[in-house]
Amino acid sequence: MGIEFSETGSKFFFYFVFIFSAINAGIAANQYRANKYISRFFVLLAFVILFIPLGFRSVGIDHGVYKEWYDHADYWLRLNYHLTPEPLFAWLTLFAKYVAGSFQLIYLFSAFVYLAGVFVFLRKSESFGYLSVFFMSISLYLYMCGLARISIAIGIVSYAFTVLERKYKPLILILIACFFHYSSIITVLVYISYKNKRNVSFKNILYIIVGMLTLSFIINRFGEVLPYAIMRYAGYVELSFCLGNITSVVILLPALILWGLFKGGYKALYKEKYVFYDNIVKIVFGLICLSLLFNGVFRLAFFYYPIIAKIYFDFRRVLAITNQGAVVPMYTGLFSVVGLVYVSVVFYDSPFITNLIIPFSM
Repeated sequence: MGIEFSETGSKFFFYFVFIFSAINAGIAANQYRANKYISRFFVLLAFVILFIPLGFRSVGIDHGVYKEWYDHADYWLRLNYHLTPEPLFAWLTLFAKYVAGSFQLIYLFSAFVYLAGVFVFLRKSESFGYLSVFFMSISLYLYMCGLARISIAIGIVSYAFTVLERKYKPLILILIACFFHYSSIITVLVYISYKNKRNVSFKNILYIIVGMLTLSFIINRFGEVLPYAIMRYAGYVELSFCLGNITSVVILLPALILWGLFKGGYKALYKEKYVFYDNIVKIVFGLICLSLLFNGVFRLAFFYYPIIAKIYFDFRRVLAITNQGAVVPMYTGLFSVVGLVYVSVVFYDSPFITNLIIPFSM
C-alpha cells in the first residue's frame, strides 16, 4: 500500500486501531438482540479495522525470515526442506510464490485466519464485545504483526474450541494447526480437559512442569541426533530462570486472580462448564510458571488467550450476579487504561519487538 508512519505516528496508530475496533465490537454486542444486521455490520467493521494493518503490513518480528523463504523458495522449500517451516506454511509460501505471485498473500491469509478464528470463538462463546476484543488487541496483536505461522495456528485452534463437543473435529483442526505451527499441539490439553470433565489437580500441574523439564533435557542434551524440525524449538525449552520473563505473561495474571477471588460468581455463571474453565485456568497458571523457567514457553500460552479474553469479558456478568453491577464502568475504564499502559511498557519499550514493528509500514 506504500504507507509509512513515523515512530510516534505508529504508536498512536496502533492505539487508535485497538480502541476503535474494541468500541465497534462493543456496539455490535449491544445491538445483537435489537438488530442483528446492525450488529453484524459493526462486527465486520471491528474485523476490518484489525485486518487491514495486520494483512497489509510490510514489517514484523519474523518478516525477514518469511521473505527469505519466499524469495528463495526453491532452495529452502524444495531442495533443502527439512520440515521447517511447517508443511502447510511451506505450501502456503509456495502457492504465494508460484501461483499468486505475491508475498503479501501470506500476511493476508494469516491475518484473516487469525482474526476470523478469534472472532468466531468470541461470538460462539457469547463473549464478543469491547473488553474481549480490546484484550486480544493489546495482548497479542503486535506479536501477530510478525508471527504469521503461529497466528494462523491460533485462529484454527480458536475455532476448534467452539466444537469441543464433537468427537474428532477438534483433533483434526488441532492437527491442521500443528502443520502451520508445531507448538499448537499444546491445545490438546483443552480437548482432553473438555472430554474428561474432571478437575485438574495441583499434581497434574506438576506433571506438566516435570514433563517440560524432561523435554528440555532431551532436546538440549541429544539435539545433534534429533530432526531439525524439533531442534528449532530448543529455544522454547532452554532452561533459563528469569523473573523478567513475567512481563511476557503478566497480562494473564489479573484474570487468574479474578477467577480465584470470584470463584462462586464464575461457578454460578458457567454451571456445568465451570470445571472445564477452571481446568484451563490451572493449565494457564502452569504455563506462567514454566515461562519463568524457559524463555519461549510464553508463546505456548498464546493459544489460551481467547479463553482468557472470555474470562475477562464475563467478569462483568459475575459482578452483576454478585450484585456489584455498578462497578462495571469502573472495571471497564481501569481495564482500558491499564491495557494501554501495558502496550507502552511491554511492546513500545521492548528492544526485541519495537524496532521490528515500529516505525510501521504497509
